[in-house]
Amino acid sequence: PGTQTSQASIAGGADGAPVPFTATAEVPGGGLPGAVEIRLLSSGGNRFEPANVTITAGTTVTWTWVGGVHDVTATGSPAFPASGAPVSPPRTFSHRFTIPGTYLYFCTVHGSPTEGMRGTIVVQ
Repeated sequence: PGTQTSQASIAGGADGAPVPFTATAEVPGGGLPGAVEIRLLSSGGNRFEPANVTITAGTTVTWTWVGGVHDVTATGSPAFPASGAPVSPPRTFSHRFTIPGTYLYFCTVHGSPTEGMRGTIVVQ
């Protein structure tokens, strides 16, 4: 989100050059960052989908249980609160990420901090 400016010109010069351009991008919902959904799946292999996302600070991530018994547990620093004990669907868990950083997470039933069902959230 924000305003970006640029200009175009022709080598050797031209009338009216350089020509300025301005574009302003806005986040839907009145300037507040949006939401991202990550699904917890078992069909076709236990996984988060998508497992890795990049978001803007202020965005809420919601994990949605689709199949299987899972949980969401942060590892490393920075961290975020865990979803609680492993459960099956229907279940959702949400967290609003306000501090930039790289957040690592995994399912304690089907993964670990280094392998299996795990993911990354990069907050910019």
